[in-house]
Amino acid sequence: MDPRSQTLYDNHNESILGKVSALFSIDIEKLKLLGGFESLVFEFEKDTRCYILKLTHSLHRTPDQVTGELEWVDYLSKNGVSVCAVIPSANGNLLEVIEVEDSYFIVYVFEKAPGDTRRISDWDDNGIRGWGRIVGKMHALTKDYRPGSEATTRSHWYDESFRHLDCVPEDQTKAKAAMIALETKLKQLPIDSDSYGLVHSDLHHGNLIVDDGSLVAIDFDDCNYNWFAYDLAMPFFYAIRDTSLGDDPASAQRYWDLLKEGYAQEYSLDPVWFEYVPDFLKLREAELYVVLYMADAIDDGDWVRAFMKDRTERIANGTPVIEGVKFV
Repeated sequence: MDPRSQTLYDNHNESILGKVSALFSIDIEKLKLLGGFESLVFEFEKDTRCYILKLTHSLHRTPDQVTGELEWVDYLSKNGVSVCAVIPSANGNLLEVIEVEDSYFIVYVFEKAPGDTRRISDWDDNGIRGWGRIVGKMHALTKDYRPGSEATTRSHWYDESFRHLDCVPEDQTKAKAAMIALETKLKQLPIDSDSYGLVHSDLHHGNLIVDDGSLVAIDFDDCNYNWFAYDLAMPFFYAIRDTSLGDDPASAQRYWDLLKEGYAQEYSLDPVWFEYVPDFLKLREAELYVVLYMADAIDDGDWVRAFMKDRTERIANGTPVIEGVKFV
């Protein structure tokens, strides 16, 4: 969470949680903070069932943006995608707003899926195919999706990707120029409903709950309008970042092929779009790089330090995220 948002929460948490308790009929003593990078995420139990509560500050999202997320999740749920149902407040609303000083927090609740997340190394072939399938199923459905209103329509990727570019140090002029050039290149790509629509955009292994072989997609906070090939590239990006696959093109190739095989069981994407996967991987690399600077988290743990190692030079020089893999 943005440091300013975290400070506001720390200074007013008793008042905030008291209002949360009233709005969602929750015993705040049962709230367990799980953490959260862009929002505060809590778990709680009520009537023997488990739920997830999220607090999102106005610096990150507006109520309309969150409503757009929740409408999208509801649409997917009603059309057979395994997602966590949204739980209305005591007032019957999908979300509530709690004012704090001259800003506000948005609070909303989901059912908690049974099961747990898995390390990349624990995914077997069927799991990887299933990962591709759930992405493909969402893409098949998004072609016919229409948001509830213009106000709740989620943003396009270019409204989000580099909006915090000014958080990157000024002396990184070459890296910044490379990111802007990549954005300009991608904006020239054609857009149609067969290849572009509202997508999850962040379905890495940490956003999939595994329960006896079944998969549940969670955390749609970053959903936006993007190319379907970008959305499928996300699982692969984190797979090669979180394992030795990045240094093993043959194993990485097999992983990609399994993802694509599962995806094809649910959606048929023109193979020409897979030619752009290296660019979409670079886009994700750059987006993550900017977000870490925005959150003042460039030295936040081993994973981040490993990711940031030589990253400025790799972005500045346009070094491929991985080489030796055929995506088409």
